[in-house]
Amino acid sequence: MNNLAKQERRLFPRAQYSCRLLISNSGEVIEGNTENLGAGGICVALKKELTRNASISMEIFIEPNRALKCEGYVAWVLKRLDAVDNKTVFFDTGVKFFSLRENDRAYLSKLVERINAAKAG
Repeated sequence: MNNLAKQERRLFPRAQYSCRLLISNSGEVIEGNTENLGAGGICVALKKELTRNASISMEIFIEPNRALKCEGYVAWVLKRLDAVDNKTVFFDTGVKFFSLRENDRAYLSKLVERINAAKAG
């Protein structure tokens, strides 16, 4: 694999960060947890499969007193078994934000910087 293929293709950096979120999809509310996040989107583990390209509304509980409300679309979905019990099915779901307030985007960018800086050193 060449160096270009190994480079990060995302416009916004991501950080490993777990927090609770609620997703509204066609009137149904689904609860999940983020695996990573960035100012451009998130990866979330769900117990229900979402349709690729579906538009969704989200409420992401970043911190106890901070919830972000935004909209996005499902970019990709990967089915996997839970690593602990090897039975429970999860759907790792990539979501790209298309409606996120600028101050929330800036907040996520700074959060990612802090997490990645702490991890690096």
